[in-house]
Amino acid sequence: MENGWIKLYRKLLENPLLKNPLNRALWITLLLLANHKENKFMWNKELIIIKEGQILTGRKKLAEESGLSESSVERILEIFENGQQIGQQKTTKFRLITIVNWIDYQSSRTALRTTKRQQKDTNKNVKNDKNNICTPQSGDAGNEINKLFGVFIKVNPGINFGHKNQRESAKWLIDKYGIEKTLAFAEAAVVAQGKKFAPTITSPTHLKEKLGELNVYYTKENSKTNFITSV
Repeated sequence: MENGWIKLYRKLLENPLLKNPLNRALWITLLLLANHKENKFMWNKELIIIKEGQILTGRKKLAEESGLSESSVERILEIFENGQQIGQQKTTKFRLITIVNWIDYQSSRTALRTTKRQQKDTNKNVKNDKNNICTPQSGDAGNEINKLFGVFIKVNPGINFGHKNQRESAKWLIDKYGIEKTLAFAEAAVVAQGKKFAPTITSPTHLKEKLGELNVYYTKENSKTNFITSV
């Protein structure tokens, strides 16, 4: 394995997905195993390229490196994927894991690149917000959508305010439940992150898709009082 070091930010302790010590152990293992530079090798006569911030591994290997069981590794990887911290590509022989935003936080080339990228992303998001408000009536609905995105920043700091599908999901929720209820749903989802049996919800699309699961979780927590109707 390549010698070297990784950066561990104190903000890691604030990430609700990493409050669980098992989740945190696997996350640090992934950071340690990730490629620090692009590598190439041949596999079944095909050229495989593993980019910076990617890991070519398997569940058994990750279990050995982290000290966790294989079932725990699989469960936690799913949590990370749902929380948009990693991406996964699986084959019958191995899986390729990509750590989202690796370059922004780990690359030795980040200082200048991050500053430029942040400015570029800011400009892009402002432009996207103008183009993807998802309502022809007025700016009020767009502001409501932005408020919903603002709730999810707590668990998803890299959320893209201009993402068209996410904004459409936000608009659907607001149209169906109203802004106050939708914000309450989002706050409840954020509070539940990392808790046992709670669904992983870090964006408007997650909220739309998993609102039923969130309702089941809180209904059980509140002695069978229906969560959606009680908000």
